[in-house]
Amino acid sequence: VRALAQERKKDEIRQLINTLRVGFVLSTQANSRKGGLCGMSAVAVALGPDSNLFMMELFPPQIDALRDMDPRVRFYACESLFNTIKAAQETSMIFFSQLFPAFVKLSADTDEMVRSACDMVTKALKEIVVAYPQCLDALNFIPSLVKEFQTFDPSARQYILEWLCLLISIPHAFSLLPHLAMFLPHLLSILADPNIGLQKKAEQILFVFLGEMKNEEE
Repeated sequence: VRALAQERKKDEIRQLINTLRVGFVLSTQANSRKGGLCGMSAVAVALGPDSNLFMMELFPPQIDALRDMDPRVRFYACESLFNTIKAAQETSMIFFSQLFPAFVKLSADTDEMVRSACDMVTKALKEIVVAYPQCLDALNFIPSLVKEFQTFDPSARQYILEWLCLLISIPHAFSLLPHLAMFLPHLLSILADPNIGLQKKAEQILFVFLGEMKNEEE
């Protein structure tokens, strides 16, 4: 793959990725799907920064695999995406509105290894958002946030609140305040959640928004 990249043989690389997708990732056999995901991960690592040129080929099949019925495949999809995201860096934010809902669900996965892998990928995403906050598109993210906020699962709620805490703490990130009305009812509903930790996290976020509104009035 490195040799193909050095020779700028983009068509051959796309053909290789497509072979991995059709022949393995879309297979009815779980082991083949896992092998295909490992192959895509290896391609991304080999391409490094050049993986940005093959975003549309690499990301969608891996994101789809996050919803696989087999927990081992979901785990491999997380690991594969971790390597792809590390290679693509801020360009991977193009797919954040698709990654976010998938990882909200995986944060509450029944499989512990999948949840751990989800945490690993989430950490990588957060590092990118902190380093390149301008790459996160509010217009695509907010509708996804509002939809996922309807969950009552405590782990999923915790995941969403942690992302909100991060976003409101980043200087120069897009402001969530203009969009507050869209998800405020869901945020307020968490104040009645039996989980005290979630209540406190929601209160913390609401106080930050209240402070922002006061600053705007002044």
